[in-house]
Amino acid sequence: LNGGLPSGSDWHKRLLDRMSTERASRIAVVKPTTAKLLKEFLGFRHVIRSLYGFELDPERIQRLIENYPTAWTNVETDIVEFVVWLQDLATTVEAQSS
Repeated sequence: LNGGLPSGSDWHKRLLDRMSTERASRIAVVKPTTAKLLKEFLGFRHVIRSLYGFELDPERIQRLIENYPTAWTNVETDIVEFVVWLQDLATTVEAQSS
């Protein structure tokens, strides 16, 4: 995606930022609203990797649980839309080369 996978300790966040940015050559893979939801999960992942379980915030976990169905539906919808865009692009390129 736009130059390969990012590196470094925050590569997950940077990849998500790239995926949620529309470029001149492509639509966003996931919408910015979806990326915002996913960033909450990325933040939680960071906490899990850095802290012990007894230091977790139950309210934050509850919020993530409540947001999960919406986040999953948004990701699924955005990816399907991106795949359709890719298929349309392939059809257009194929028609132009014929």
